[in-house]
Amino acid sequence: MKNTLFLLIHLFLISTVMTSTAAPVVFAQQPAGEYDYSDPAAYQQEGFYANSDPLQWELSRVDWDQVDYTDARIYELNNIFSMPEPYQHDGFYQNLPDSGYRDLDYTKVDYDAASLHHDKIDGRKYVNDLGCHDCILAVFEGSAAYSYSISGVTIMNGDSVSIPGTYPSGTEFHVLGKKIKILFPDGVTEITIPAGDEITVDTARKVVKEKEGKSVSVWKDREMQYQGNTIEGQISFKNGQVYIQPGDSATVNHVTISHVAAVGGLNLYFDGERHEGAAISMDVERRKMYFGQGLTSGFSLSFLPTNVFLDAEEDDYLQMSPGYNSEITIQHRGEDLIPLVSVRKGNHGIDVRIINGEDISLVEDGSTFLYFGRLISNEEKNSVPFTMLLQDEAGNNLLGTGAEKEKIVFDNANNYVIVPESFAEEEIECKACAADVGESEALYELAKVSFREHSSIRSITVTDANYHVAYLMSRMLDDLPPAVRESVLELEIVPDGMLSERCGKGASGCSFLGMNRIIVGDHVSPATFYHELAHTLTYTIEQREAVEAEWQLKEYQLELERKYNAGFTPQVVYQDHDGIRTYLTPCDGCTFSHIYFGKQSLTSEDAEIIQQFAESSLREREQSFTARWAAIAGDVYGKDLTKDPDMVEPLPAAWADEQVGPRNGCVRAYGCNNAHEDIATFVEPIAEGDYDFYKPLITPGSSQYDKRYKDKLDLLHEYGFISNEDYRKITGG
Repeated sequence: MKNTLFLLIHLFLISTVMTSTAAPVVFAQQPAGEYDYSDPAAYQQEGFYANSDPLQWELSRVDWDQVDYTDARIYELNNIFSMPEPYQHDGFYQNLPDSGYRDLDYTKVDYDAASLHHDKIDGRKYVNDLGCHDCILAVFEGSAAYSYSISGVTIMNGDSVSIPGTYPSGTEFHVLGKKIKILFPDGVTEITIPAGDEITVDTARKVVKEKEGKSVSVWKDREMQYQGNTIEGQISFKNGQVYIQPGDSATVNHVTISHVAAVGGLNLYFDGERHEGAAISMDVERRKMYFGQGLTSGFSLSFLPTNVFLDAEEDDYLQMSPGYNSEITIQHRGEDLIPLVSVRKGNHGIDVRIINGEDISLVEDGSTFLYFGRLISNEEKNSVPFTMLLQDEAGNNLLGTGAEKEKIVFDNANNYVIVPESFAEEEIECKACAADVGESEALYELAKVSFREHSSIRSITVTDANYHVAYLMSRMLDDLPPAVRESVLELEIVPDGMLSERCGKGASGCSFLGMNRIIVGDHVSPATFYHELAHTLTYTIEQREAVEAEWQLKEYQLELERKYNAGFTPQVVYQDHDGIRTYLTPCDGCTFSHIYFGKQSLTSEDAEIIQQFAESSLREREQSFTARWAAIAGDVYGKDLTKDPDMVEPLPAAWADEQVGPRNGCVRAYGCNNAHEDIATFVEPIAEGDYDFYKPLITPGSSQYDKRYKDKLDLLHEYGFISNEDYRKITGG
């Protein structure tokens, strides 16, 4: 009976197992450590993964779907990081300790796993696992959000790089901000970037130096090649376009590109042709270069001695900074002529700013060349020779008049000249000519022709000074009013160091009463030149008005001498307004006193006529330029002035409170020494084109307003010191 019951129960169990398809196989649970880890069936037992010892697992038998990744021992398993299966489970990343990121096989990582912490990924191991051997990937503080993938690294709204791409062993990848910077290992000379990568290449290389007995690694600039062009510094790549990012700098083909602030960067091309927007294009073979700023912020170019576009030597310095929307083209012209630089106007004010050797200059509105003076920090530098044309959008020359267009020639000795475009290239633009235009006799001859045609100067003396200075002065003279140009007859140019000897201590130039002669230094400014010429015009006017007022009187005196056979002329005696002192010549404020004729007696009729001539002369003197100026100025000269003991000017150049600006109807303190200096200083701002200087002085309601300034300007305009055009620019009328 017992056997029969056992058999029935056994058959029932077998039948139940065979007919049921839904119920799983149930294995008896075993205590931890009692599993046979070599038995494949053990890995299917219920509770195995909760109760077994992971350190004894045979990993090839593990069902990774059942693994409890909260068990820290999982990550201590031998070879667990080489198994592909764990990488497919989010729990694997969710519980992965920070140290585990150093052990991951990054060829197996699921980079889309929700629990993968990209900021914990070991960059060095990542790039090496993906095939860039001995490479480094470093993420710096302050970097934007970034992510890894099996193909590379991407910064949100920033750069992206493929790994391993074509990058050589030893490459360093630096993630900083929104930028991925590539640094190639020593020994790599050619820049090759995979298509589609958006990165910045820094050509610096790491070198080891000894410092305080220790070996330290430092980054040192080096030159690399990119498609036949030399690169040093930082250049970026995006969608196949080479460019320089704002804030970066690079030396491309030995032209240093710096102060880049162009929105979106500055594009680089290598065909030498024009391109839209902010761009630089170089063709080394043709020695041709183009650059333009577009409508974005700017950049600066410095030309090193080894560049092929301009002939810069070791001690030369040249920097160019284009203006908004302007375009500049440089074309080398062979072994005989200096290069040609063409500047096309951008219609936004300044077209290009140039620091050439010691000098700073600007091109403005396409047709105006402005010299801004010398840069003290560049005193030991020479200029780079080239010819410059100023053009409109169609390439037409804008410099000069419609009848005679002009070009600007810079030499190698910190000189420049503006000459007719027709001036023979072989006389001014040959490389030997451009070594120092100051030695150009052809230029000196051109200056003398200009002086003869546009002024009354008939004697020019250049004493130990450059010939080109005479030419520059001839051009300065061309810009001045006719009366000013015609007032000087003799011009002497001396080195600045000789001015104290020739003109007096501290003088910047001088003029000579009655001789219509001026002496100036070889670096005379337009303001000083205009100042000295204003002196000669003042002397000319005074002499002319004196002659005009008195010639009839003198003629009649001679007639009376003959009539009375006296052997001398009757003399008119004048007395001052107090009646104390007497004079034999007319004087300001004097009145007629009497006629002295020795023992001779004039008829009453003759005496009356000579008195009429004398009084007429005095009345004309009262209406003279000098008298009218004195009436406007008032009693201001020589008052409230002080001489700086550290300055060498012969006359005080500051007010008593050590200020120097406009006051008391004078444009600067030096002018209030006397009427002649008042007149001469009054025109100085015009020479510098500073018409706005006068605005607060002549505008009622201004804190600096003084009626005398407008009255003096009117008088200077009336007598030809100021041209109609300059007067309109000052007064607006």
